[in-house]
Amino acid sequence: MEGVLEISELTHMRIKFMVSGISLAIANGLRRIMISEVPTIAIDLVEIGENSTNLSDEFIAHRMGLIPLCSDGVVDVMLYARDCVCTGFCAACSVELNLDVKGITSETQLITTGNLNSKHKLVCPSIQRLTPDNSTPKPSDEIVIAKIRGNLGLTVRCIAKKGIGKEHSKWSPVCGVGFDYDRENFLRHTVYDTPADWPDDEPWKNIEEDEDNPRPVIDYTYKPNFYFDVESTGAMLPENIALKAVSIFIEKIRELDAAFHTYFDNPYSSSATEGVIPESVTTESVSTPKSFTIFTD
Repeated sequence: MEGVLEISELTHMRIKFMVSGISLAIANGLRRIMISEVPTIAIDLVEIGENSTNLSDEFIAHRMGLIPLCSDGVVDVMLYARDCVCTGFCAACSVELNLDVKGITSETQLITTGNLNSKHKLVCPSIQRLTPDNSTPKPSDEIVIAKIRGNLGLTVRCIAKKGIGKEHSKWSPVCGVGFDYDRENFLRHTVYDTPADWPDDEPWKNIEEDEDNPRPVIDYTYKPNFYFDVESTGAMLPENIALKAVSIFIEKIRELDAAFHTYFDNPYSSSATEGVIPESVTTESVSTPKSFTIFTD
């Protein structure tokens, strides 16, 4: 059965699509990858220069780290800090953002993401990205970091790095990912006492169940459609999140395939096993190796 993809809704923050021809395991794998393995850029280091607000330094740093930053077109070429040859931070593995706000009146003044200045023109708070109708976002749409009045102020220097949701949720590109499947309940994953209790889209909702008309049996050969709903934090466009998740899934399969071929082509090679290769090998002595690596990260 060939897979089919149908997109039912696409905005700058959300995508809904249907996929057929895949199993429940693959669908759930894609969901998990979108949540925790699609890389984005997020603030990872905050240096406080001045903080006379009513919030502690730790609180300010935590709020800064959770601000979604636009990552499209940048994250794929940026290095992870652990892979960079620099000893601190450089343009290849980080982006610097600065914030310097001083109170000027006795009225309450908001410090928002609009006050953040990035040294990379593409990496900025996601709310500053142009809206679908190419209009500039309103100041009221900006994320509030703190409130000040009088002569209070806040000065910070931020270093944003590349990461994934497995390391910290601030790097997750999605607010949530969900899917439903088998809406006709052919697989009986949902069980109701009587057909009258079944959802409205159940084809047997109004069936009178008796000896001559029993409840339909489970069809184990049925392959359901999967209906995904992906909501972005704004760090990446939702369609890019889905495409990147598929690419990561395929790469994992390739790594697994390569690992199996490495082992079965030469089960006693140094890359496949640990220990000393026996001097003589017979059919009876061939066994599963002590360990071999599939994924390195």
